[in-house]
Amino acid sequence: MYNRHMIITVTRGRYKRLSMRFAENGDLLVKAPNRVSDAAINNFLHKHKSWIEKNFLKFTQKQRLKETYDFESNVYIMGKEIKVNKKEERMVYYTEFFNTYIENRVEALSKIYNLTYKSVKYCNSVRIWGSLDKEKNMKLNIKLSILPAEMIDYVIIHELCHGIEFNHSKRFWKAVESIIPNYKSVKTEMKKFDFLLRECVFIKKNE
Repeated sequence: MYNRHMIITVTRGRYKRLSMRFAENGDLLVKAPNRVSDAAINNFLHKHKSWIEKNFLKFTQKQRLKETYDFESNVYIMGKEIKVNKKEERMVYYTEFFNTYIENRVEALSKIYNLTYKSVKYCNSVRIWGSLDKEKNMKLNIKLSILPAEMIDYVIIHELCHGIEFNHSKRFWKAVESIIPNYKSVKTEMKKFDFLLRECVFIKKNE
C-alpha cells in the first residue's frame, strides 16, 4: 500500500512573492524570493497548513487508487478486471467496448436529451477525456472504457452539451446540470483517475 512522507523543496530566486504547488510526484515545491527569511517561509507554510494537508491527502488517495490497477496483466472495463495473456489482446477489449457500449451510449443519450452530434471516434489523448469540434464531430478517449458508467455518461453529456454552447459558460454548466444534477461531484471524483490519461500508453491511437 502506498505510504510516504511529504517532501518539501524550497527554491530561492528572483521571485516577486512566495508561492507553492504540488509536483506530479507529490513533492511540495516552494518558490521564495531571495530576500525572504527561513522563518518567513516556515510561517507561510504554517499559514497554509490546511491547504497543504488537504492536497497531499488527495495525492496519496490517487496513488493508492493507482496501485489497485495492474495494466501489465489485466484490462479493466468499467471497473471489471479481465485477465489477458497477450498485450495485443488489450486493444481488442477496449475497441470492442468503445464500438459497442460507448458509441451506443452516445446515440442513446443524444436522442433522450435531444442533443445532436455528427460522428464519434475514439482518441488516445494524454490530456483530455473528450472533445467536440464546431462541426459536432466528437472524440472520446478510449480510456473512458476503464471508468465507471456514471463517469462515462458525464463525459458524453459534457461533450453533447458543447453542441449547444461551445464554451464553459454558466449557460453551458446549467445545461449539464439539468441532465446530471450531481455533475460537480462526478467531476471531482474523476480527477482521481487523471493518472489513466498519462499512463495507459499501450493503447494505440485511432487512425
